Amino acid sequence: MVGALAEVLVQMTVADVYFVHQRGLMNSIYVWFMTVGATLSPLAGGYIVISQGWRWVWWWMVILMGAGLVAFVFLYEETKFSPTLEGVVPVVAAAQINASAKGRDKKSPTDPEVEANVAHKDGETQRSHATHWIDHSIPVKPYLKKLALWSTSPGSFASMARHSVEPFILLFTIPAIFFMSVVYGAMTAAVTVSVTTLSSYMTLPPYNFNASQIGLMGLPPFIGTSITVLISGRLSDSLVLYLAKRNRGVFEPEMRLWIAVAFIPFVPAGLFMFGIGLNNGSPWPLVAVGLGIAIFGTIPANSVALTYLTDAYTDVSQ
Repeated sequence: MVGALAEVLVQMTVADVYFVHQRGLMNSIYVWFMTVGATLSPLAGGYIVISQGWRWVWWWMVILMGAGLVAFVFLYEETKFSPTLEGVVPVVAAAQINASAKGRDKKSPTDPEVEANVAHKDGETQRSHATHWIDHSIPVKPYLKKLALWSTSPGSFASMARHSVEPFILLFTIPAIFFMSVVYGAMTAAVTVSVTTLSSYMTLPPYNFNASQIGLMGLPPFIGTSITVLISGRLSDSLVLYLAKRNRGVFEPEMRLWIAVAFIPFVPAGLFMFGIGLNNGSPWPLVAVGLGIAIFGTIPANSVALTYLTDAYTDVSQ
C-alpha cells in the first residue's frame, strides 16, 4: 500500500520535468530499472545462498534497507511547495495604445511587419522573465526544517478525503484508465510470475538446478529488457513526432499505442515457449529463450500504458 506511492511519484516527475516527445524514453528507463530489480536480484540471491546460507538473503535485505533508511532520514529534503498565485496586470504605455489605435486601420494583425514586431516584443518579454524569475529575497530553509517529518497543507479534511477517493472513481468511470491499468498489471504479472516460478520447478528433475543456477536464469529477462528499452523508448518518441506532423501538428496520446501493438505478440509467444517447455521438461535454453522473449514484449506495453495515461490525463495525475 505504501510502496505504490513510488510509482505514482515517478510518473508525476516525468510529466513535470520532460516534454511530451521525451516521456516515452524516460518511462522505458523507469520500467527497465524496475524489471532489473525483479530479474537480477535472484541472481545475487542465488550466490548468497550458496556462499552464506539462505538466512543471509534476508540479512542483506536488512542491511540495504537500513542504509536506505539512514540516507532517507538525513538526505531526503521536504520538497513540498504550495505556491501563492497572484495575478499581475500588464502595464501598457500610453504611446503604445495611441500607436495601436492609429495603426489599427492601416495594417491588419496578420501583416508580416506587425507579426515580426509582436514576435520581437514577445521574445524580449520571455528573456526578461527568464532573467528575473528567481526571487533571491526568499530565505532558504534551515537544514532541520528541510528534514521535517511532515508539513501542513492548506485545505479542509473533506478536500483531502475527496482526493483520496478520487483515484478509485476515475479507475472505474474512465474506460481508458481501467484498460491501461489492466494492461500494466498483466504485463507486470507476466514478468514476476515467470521469474518466481523457476525456483518451484527447475529445482526438480530433469533440471535439478541449485540456487546459483536458478539465479542465473534471471539473465535472459535482463537481456531482453535491455534490448527492448534501447529500441522501444526512442521509437515511441520518434513515432509520436512523425504522426503528429502527419496530423497537421496535432498530437494525440493514442498515437503511442501502435508501439504496444507491435511488441505485444512477443508476450504470448515467449510465455508459451516458457510454460510448455517447463511442463515438458525441455532443455533449459528453450525455457530461458522463452522467458527472454516474453520480457522483450512486456516492457514496451508497460511503458506505453504509463506514458499514455500521463499524456492523456496529465492534470488528473498531478
